[in-house]
Amino acid sequence: MIATSKLKQARTSLVAARRYRDEVLRSLEIFGKFREEVSSSDVPAQGDVLVAFSADRGLCGGYNSSLIRHLRSLANEFKDSGATFCFIGKKISFFAEQFRSARTNTSGSDDVDFCFFNKLVTSLGSNAVFRCLYTKCESVMNMHSVLLRIPAASDFLFHDVCTSHLEPENKKLFTSLYVQYVCTQLYVCLREAKVSENMSRMLAMDGATKNAQEVGDKLRRRYNSARQEKITKELIEVISGAEVI
Repeated sequence: MIATSKLKQARTSLVAARRYRDEVLRSLEIFGKFREEVSSSDVPAQGDVLVAFSADRGLCGGYNSSLIRHLRSLANEFKDSGATFCFIGKKISFFAEQFRSARTNTSGSDDVDFCFFNKLVTSLGSNAVFRCLYTKCESVMNMHSVLLRIPAASDFLFHDVCTSHLEPENKKLFTSLYVQYVCTQLYVCLREAKVSENMSRMLAMDGATKNAQEVGDKLRRRYNSARQEKITKELIEVISGAEVI
């Protein structure tokens, strides 16, 4: 019941985060659009920021282990490129020890909110390229780790005629909206990871409950068999004694 309730809350938060991100993206479309051909690139470059999302606790099946395997396959490549690492979740915080020479930032997933991402993006600047490693939940039986590249400001194609009747001027407004877009996309990845985590934990707990029930049934059958055997022996002894008398 608790896992189901947490999963419902996580899904509600994810829907709200996606809705806000889409609104910010629509506001950006006043100025132009992102180039689609580079938005899915997974080749790291200098100045990139790798943000990895994991859980703070275990007991959620292979959720953490599959993410850690994916992170191990990427870590050295990103480190060699001079990337900045941000590990969210206590289960992958040990990676900070392995990359002391790289710039790292660690935090528990329960301590992270929208303000955390706003401070992170502001401190690194709008020119930083963020890549998110998180677990995406396609369905109950289909969850896998995903490396998402958030489009950089340099990937944005402005309209030939771009005018805004708002203050501040276009450049400042675009920069502000772009930072907001990056923050919302990071927050969406966090909420997506939370949905996957709660789904994995619910499935793991359900599997553990079924396994415990099977063990209990086996022990109950063994107990009943031994009890029946003892009763049968006692009956045989009573009957044998009665026949002797």
